[in-house]
Amino acid sequence: MIDFIDYDNPATTSIYANMTLKGQIDCYGDMEVIGSLFGDVDCARYLRVSGYVEGMVISRDLMIDTNGTIKGKLDIGCDCEIRGIMDGEINAENVVVSGTIKGNVRARSNVRLMDGGRVIGDVVCGSLTADKGGVIEGNLFFDYSYLNT
Repeated sequence: MIDFIDYDNPATTSIYANMTLKGQIDCYGDMEVIGSLFGDVDCARYLRVSGYVEGMVISRDLMIDTNGTIKGKLDIGCDCEIRGIMDGEINAENVVVSGTIKGNVRARSNVRLMDGGRVIGDVVCGSLTADKGGVIEGNLFFDYSYLNT
């Protein structure tokens, strides 16, 4: 997963630590949330959350940093990495978990459960890679239908 924000791009949006926003945000470039956001987010590229987001999140790629929390639902086109806390459902191509997810996960391809990663909910995926110390507290289902598309 790419872990960078293109700060030189004028389409990059940053919500800083001393900011709280309420309402819907449509972002056409990368986005970084260090503050708090209450509302839905539609981000065309990469979204990194080091603060707090409450609402529906749509993005191409997403990373919840170790200090970040999202409460809501995720619809991620490609890669989703959870280092912090996710409270809600996830739908993505690939999901990497080293933090905590409280909700169901649907990965069209792969779920990677790292040491210390925890999913409290059901996981549906095409494949699972789990390190020692990764935990799923729920059901695990394999869905291979994505191979036929």
